[in-house]
This record gives sequence, C-alpha cells and structure tokens, in this order.
Amino acid sequence: MPVTTPILVTAVHDPDYLTHAENTVNNFDGDGFIVGDGSVFRCVYAVYPEESTTGCWVPNFYNCNPFLVFTGLLAELRAEEIKNSQS
Repeated sequence: MPVTTPILVTAVHDPDYLTHAENTVNNFDGDGFIVGDGSVFRCVYAVYPEESTTGCWVPNFYNCNPFLVFTGLLAELRAEEIKNSQS
C-alpha cells in the first residue's frame, strides 16, 4: 500500500460484532489466510476491486479479535462516523 493510504485500527470489545464483521467480509467475496494451523494467527479481509487500497481486515491472534483494520476510503468513512458519534 502507498504510504499515503489512510489506515484506521479500531478496538472492538464485542465478540459478537467481530464475528459479524468476519462473516460479512467472507460474504462479500473476502479472502483469508492462516499461518501454520491457524491457532496463532489468521486473518480474513475484503478489498474493493476498483480501489485496491480500500478494504477491511479482521486479524485474529490466538482466537481473540481485539480490533478491525480499515484502509483507504473505508478508513476515512469510519473515522468520520466515530467523530460524529462523539459529538
């Protein structure tokens, strides 16, 4: 990714929301990868075909998903949503 690509990492404390996000990514032609047997690290992600720097990543370390990663336009949109919810 270019160094100018916006990236937003958000903490999520609701395991149901993280499961929902992971399922949503998978339902939108997302992809994934695992390292080893997947017990230490796995990740699902979806990237917009029209804008390769825009996507959502759901990393999973030790079967614990503490955060989501948004890139590109999704990072900008999510940052604006967070800003508006705090005002």
